[in-house]
Amino acid sequence: MESTFTATGRVPMPFGQILDRTYRLVRSNFWPLVKIALLPFGAFLLTYLFVGGCALLFLFHGHMTPPPDPRTILPFVFPLVLVVGLPMIAVFALYLAATVYAGMQADCGIRVPFSETFSVARSRASRYSLLLLWLYLRCFGPALLIDLALVANVGMFGTAGQSPNPALFLLFPIEMLIYFVALIYGVFVAIQLSLAFPACVREQLDVAASCKRSRMLTADAKGRIFLVLLVIYALCYVGFMVVFAVLALLTGIALFVVSLMHVHFVAPWSYIAIGALAIFAVSLFFVWTAIVYGSLATAMAVLYHDQRLRKDTPPLAPPPAALPV
Repeated sequence: MESTFTATGRVPMPFGQILDRTYRLVRSNFWPLVKIALLPFGAFLLTYLFVGGCALLFLFHGHMTPPPDPRTILPFVFPLVLVVGLPMIAVFALYLAATVYAGMQADCGIRVPFSETFSVARSRASRYSLLLLWLYLRCFGPALLIDLALVANVGMFGTAGQSPNPALFLLFPIEMLIYFVALIYGVFVAIQLSLAFPACVREQLDVAASCKRSRMLTADAKGRIFLVLLVIYALCYVGFMVVFAVLALLTGIALFVVSLMHVHFVAPWSYIAIGALAIFAVSLFFVWTAIVYGSLATAMAVLYHDQRLRKDTPPLAPPPAALPV
C-alpha cells in the first residue's frame, strides 16, 4: 500500500485545529465509520450472549444441585478470559486497522469504500492482531498482574476461615496503591505508543518498528496527544449522557401519562414493548460506541499526519540575507 500522505500545502496544526479537523472528518464520514463498527459490535454482542448463556446455565444448574464453592471457579476464569479475549483482540485489531486507514485517507481528502478498508485490514490481520496484543500487554500488563494478585488476595480471605492472617488486611491497600500506579504508567505508555497503529497501517512496519516509530513521533508531544484524546472522549461521553438523560425524562413522562390513563399492558404487548426498548437501547449504545472509537481512531490519524509534518519534514531554509545597498 503506497502512502498517499503528502506535506504539500500543509503545516502543523495547533490543538484547536486538530480537534476541529477531527470533528469535520468524523461528521463527513459518519456512516462509513458506523458501518465499519458493525464488526466489533457484533462480535461483542455475540460474546455477551455467550457469556450470559453460560451464566444462565450455571444459575439453572445451581438450582438443581448445591452450588459449587466460588473458590473452585477461580482456576477456570483465566482460561475463559483467554478463550473469549484473544478472538476479540483479533476482531478489534481488524476494526482498528480499517478505521485508522479510513481516517488517514479522509485526512488526505480521499473517501475509500467500505470494502477497501477491510481489504487493507485483512491483508495483514496477523500483524495487526500481534500489535494490538503487544500494545495491551505493554501498557496494561503490569496492572493486569496486580489485578490477578488482588483476586488471589480475596481468595486467601475465603480460605483463611474465621481468623484470616492480619497481613492480608495490610496487603490489600498496598496492592490497590500499586494498581493505581500501574494504571498511570499504562496511560503514559499508551500515549507514547498511540501512533503505532497508524504507523503500522501506513508505513507497513512490523510490531517492533511500529512501536519505535510511535516513540519517535510522540516525543515532546505526549501532553498534546493526551489532551486531544481526552477532550474527544469527554465530549462523546457528555453527549451520550445528555441524550440518555433526555430519553430517560421522556420515558418517565410517557410512563406517568400511561399511569394516569390507567392503561395496563398485558402479554404479548408488554413483551413487545420491552423488546422494542431493548433494541432501541442497544442501537443507541452501538451508535455511541461507533462515534467514540471512530473519533479516537480519526484523531490518531490526524495526529499521525501532524506529527509527521513536525518530525519528518525538513525545516525551511532561512531567507537569504538582504544585499547591501
